Amino acid sequence: MTTNSTPADPDTARQANTAGMTALRDGDAAAAIAAFERATGADPGAGPLWRNLAHAHRLAGDAAGEEQALDQALALDRTDFIARLRLAQLLQRQDQETRALLAWAATHQLAAHLPGLNPEIAAELAAGECYCDKLRARLATAAAAVTAADNGYDSAEARRIGAFVGVALGQRQVFQNQCAGAYYPFLPADEFFDREHFPWFAELEAGTVAVQAELQALLADPGRRCGPMSNWTRARRRTTGAGSMVRSIGRRASCGNMVAPIRR
Repeated sequence: MTTNSTPADPDTARQANTAGMTALRDGDAAAAIAAFERATGADPGAGPLWRNLAHAHRLAGDAAGEEQALDQALALDRTDFIARLRLAQLLQRQDQETRALLAWAATHQLAAHLPGLNPEIAAELAAGECYCDKLRARLATAAAAVTAADNGYDSAEARRIGAFVGVALGQRQVFQNQCAGAYYPFLPADEFFDREHFPWFAELEAGTVAVQAELQALLADPGRRCGPMSNWTRARRRTTGAGSMVRSIGRRASCGNMVAPIRR
């Protein structure tokens, strides 16, 4: 059930689609499937024909066939709202909770840009939102139990679990890892480096008060020590001081009070 490069035959597709709709009205799902397969074979680039085929498979109780037909419709148009809706409902019926949650999220996102949906579709969307709310609540309860228990997870595992739950519940943005320099294959696509890779973090954090005091002293009386940086220092007086603190930390590191930064 895949599209091909054969030229479309609209007349044959139209006749087959009519036969399929007649079979659906007669309650003959098998005949409808056969007719819609002829239609999609004649015009594989017509998304509505694939949706009709999916509907026939649904009436026949063929979940695999329905999903394949919906996938074909979405391969033609990723913004096909009806195909998205039917796929979300299919995955919900199959208890594929993670996939269903993602599919419903995509469906509701599309629906937000489609004003004036008819009441029947609006009711289906509301039912999907109710399903997602219940599923999110259950996931949140399970996540709280997991994180509260002492399962011996290291920081990377705990962070991964927390991120999964946050994304599943729609509470966390996904930050895709992007290579900004030389590409080194097969490194984990972490959003941020794990704390365990930086054993000097604890020492740095413990020295926060000392670093802040040094920063405030420099800002209050730059003196000759800042020489060429005096103009920069005056400009930074009006900022939050984040950049100044970074430079101050660098000064302490150069004096041997801090461990040198890790090079990557």
